[in-house]
Amino acid sequence: MLILLATSGAQLSFGQDSEPSRLELTGIDTSTLPIISLRLVGVQSNGQRIDTDQTPLEIQHGAETISQEQFTSMEKEEVGTLTLVLLDTPGGVAAELPAIQAAMQMYAGSEESGYMVERADTIGIYAVDFSDPKPLLEPTFFRNSVINWLAIEPPIQEGSTALYDSLDSMLDQVSGLKPSPEIVASIVVFTDGTDVVSTRTDAGAVTQKAVDLNIPIHTVHLNNSLIAFPEEGQQFLQNLSNRSGGFATELNEEGVRQMWETISSFSQQTVIRYRPAEPVPGNVPISVRVKAFPNVEAFTSAQFPADQLKVEFGLEEYFQTAVVPDLTQPIDLSLPVAISWLDGRDRAVSTAQILRNGELAAEIPVGESGLDSADFTLVNMEYGPNEIILAVMDENGNRGNSSPLILNVAPGEAQLVPDAISAGRSFSFGRSWLFGLLGLIILLGIAAYWVLSSGKQIKIADLFKSAFAPKPRRRPSSGQFDANNDYSELNSDSYSSGSSFGDETVVSGHSSSSIKTETAAYCLDVIDSDGTDPITLPIIGLEQRLGRSTAKTDLAFENEHTVSRIHATFAREGDSYRLYDEQSTAGTFVNGVPIPDYGQMLIEGDEIQMGALVLRFRRAN
Repeated sequence: MLILLATSGAQLSFGQDSEPSRLELTGIDTSTLPIISLRLVGVQSNGQRIDTDQTPLEIQHGAETISQEQFTSMEKEEVGTLTLVLLDTPGGVAAELPAIQAAMQMYAGSEESGYMVERADTIGIYAVDFSDPKPLLEPTFFRNSVINWLAIEPPIQEGSTALYDSLDSMLDQVSGLKPSPEIVASIVVFTDGTDVVSTRTDAGAVTQKAVDLNIPIHTVHLNNSLIAFPEEGQQFLQNLSNRSGGFATELNEEGVRQMWETISSFSQQTVIRYRPAEPVPGNVPISVRVKAFPNVEAFTSAQFPADQLKVEFGLEEYFQTAVVPDLTQPIDLSLPVAISWLDGRDRAVSTAQILRNGELAAEIPVGESGLDSADFTLVNMEYGPNEIILAVMDENGNRGNSSPLILNVAPGEAQLVPDAISAGRSFSFGRSWLFGLLGLIILLGIAAYWVLSSGKQIKIADLFKSAFAPKPRRRPSSGQFDANNDYSELNSDSYSSGSSFGDETVVSGHSSSSIKTETAAYCLDVIDSDGTDPITLPIIGLEQRLGRSTAKTDLAFENEHTVSRIHATFAREGDSYRLYDEQSTAGTFVNGVPIPDYGQMLIEGDEIQMGALVLRFRRAN
């Protein structure tokens, strides 16, 4: 009991020196009514990013409470970071200069080994000076600019330097140096922590300003051979990092690596799309909070004009797939459209355009009766997901956009576009009901035939439950979320990968038995590896996680040291699987190309590389 109380007291004492967890709303988009988009990032009290995939959120839209299960979508978006490095290198730390270079090299590195994402992450390097920081490398998002600067050893600073004043000035400059307002900025200070010449501010004021501005300051303590008692400087750096949500470390490889990992984790932010039940004109307060901790909350507000446009496609966002022989083949589409205004009054639509991946793709003619469908042809498509948006302007010049519709394009011998969006079919909601009723009749007929032929009894209620059960259409984690599905049982038959399709499978010495029998439509051939024999592994169910951890994955390779604990996920889509990288260290590649955040749809024969592990995706038969 005494040990427990002592430990609890020590943790409480540490917690008092740090700020509580917080959410920050970095962006809001109301132009896609009736869907509203929020971009946010969460910071834990220890400076780590809040994992929104594992932390249920809740939105308060005016008087309406919207739970995470009601979100239209929730995904990750790469926005980049801003890192400002401040070097405090007096003569007593000369021996530390090579290690500082190595630490900076670890961040810039290469595309494979570094933490910097070129053209997304921005970094600037400054030196502590008599009052304000002196630029050594102006903020840049080019990796080579940093590497070229590192070719020259950082300069030794002569004379006295004002650490506190330089930090205070840098905090004031951060907002103006951001490439875009939504990105997370942080400051990294390499210093011995001592300062005896600052006149404009002091240690406490600098720390409080960092807290007020929500700017984490990460500190790397340097050993100064001329300082007999470095404890005071170390204490200042520790307190500065703890209070501001930064990371404090000595100048060693492991500590610096953890610092860069913390910074780079904020490159991705969470984008939530939701549909309020009754959007109304006027100024509406909006907040997002962590459901388990109501005090962790972020606030904003949105102004909705009475004549604001509401633009919708009459289709779900993520299920369209087109398979084309080559990218020169045009794709003809006919999409149902619903256009209205927030106050319920009818107005005339003057222009309508289709944007593909942000660029104008087609002009949609608008008739006297308005616009209830969009018929157009897409050319110059790209393999992978193509984002399609309908942009509309009414007679008064008001503009509105639909939320994005994703058309996945894959190579193949035939064009396969769902009937609902095929050109030549004037699709309407009335006809959709007709086709739906016809499909239901066919489904009931098949079920009745099965019951009669098998001699089994089945309840009519169970039949309807099965017929109308929600089908998964999007991946529930790592950038994709479907509010309409309960994924709690997806991995109930989880197993570790193995050498056969029998009742027990083994990979790298790990076994898992009592696997339920299920026919595998696809499998993986291990064709190259550091620690696994060539084997064939079945892919079964709606989702399979692959990695080194035997406890957290379904296909476990515990002796593959280049594979992350949870490396990648196979998620069922249609009659194939989409592959997602789970922010792995080595990355996930398909046919030598890194897969994007939204995953890669797999086709027969694709070669998948995860570190030294190489797999081939193919049909099981």
